[in-house]
Amino acid sequence: PSQETSLNATSYHDNATISFVDVEGLGDKGKAYDVHLIAPLLLVSKVLMYNWKGAPNKHVMLESLLTLGEAAQRVHVGDKATTVDENGKVKPIFGHLVVVLRDWHSTDNVYNLLFGEEAEPSRGDDAVKARNRARELVVGAFESITVQCLPYPGITPGDSELENLSCEFVDSYLELQKHLVSLSKDPIPAKLFNDKPLDGPTISHLLPLLAGKLNSDEDLLPQEVWRLMEGHRLNKLLDEYREEIKHHIDSKINDELPTSEIKCEEFIQELITLGNTQMSFLNDLSWLEKETADSTKKQYAIYIEEQGRLITSTNQEKRAILKSEVE
Repeated sequence: PSQETSLNATSYHDNATISFVDVEGLGDKGKAYDVHLIAPLLLVSKVLMYNWKGAPNKHVMLESLLTLGEAAQRVHVGDKATTVDENGKVKPIFGHLVVVLRDWHSTDNVYNLLFGEEAEPSRGDDAVKARNRARELVVGAFESITVQCLPYPGITPGDSELENLSCEFVDSYLELQKHLVSLSKDPIPAKLFNDKPLDGPTISHLLPLLAGKLNSDEDLLPQEVWRLMEGHRLNKLLDEYREEIKHHIDSKINDELPTSEIKCEEFIQELITLGNTQMSFLNDLSWLEKETADSTKKQYAIYIEEQGRLITSTNQEKRAILKSEVE
């Protein structure tokens, strides 16, 4: 095509925000480093784009993709550690893998080239075995694998300034965009981790914990990491709630005590109502296990009772002081 073409943003999903994270190239600092680098992001990402420029090369690409499979091996898929299907079978732990061939014009037979099992010679071939092992690990780690291509963006190969974009590139780009958004909604928009939907705040709490586990050379147990994240977030929330309770009690003690026993009982009921309101918000937290929420509510009710007794005893002390001053 010789005509100038412009890219127009197209919305494929009105109720989701898609964030992109760029990861440095694999292989620069060794395989162990690569696994530590990508494993946390793979666990919280809905879609991974594997970027390859030029003609596909199964030898080099599979060697690089093997890192993704090895990252999956660092994740323990024990009891309820990952999503389980209706038959009780553990599903792949990572989202969707999209292999993007840049400056290439066709995806014909590329999937079979990369992920189709090669026949191994009777005497065995270590290279073939290694590639088949890589295929097994990668295919087993992802919900789906697809191949897309983006032809050279310019109208002519010598157009290094890319002032104009070819129609072929624009069409391929929009098709890739549509494909990525479609995958982000399959089967639901949110990525699941420990059978729980992820959102931005949850991911921001999970990533440091995942990185810390890997830096300590520990395998990743999603259920354990989720519990750690849950505890950190819950403790922070409870600290905020307790600060609100403290402010409420201080205002009563400083401004309204001493008072009558009836009025003091009203203050305690206000305190109980405030505590119940705070705990009701736990029901809306998708990241909080019901069992944890229930036990937290019981413990918090005990805390509120203790604070109520503090109001009562403080009121009695102030009434006694006031009475002695009057006498």
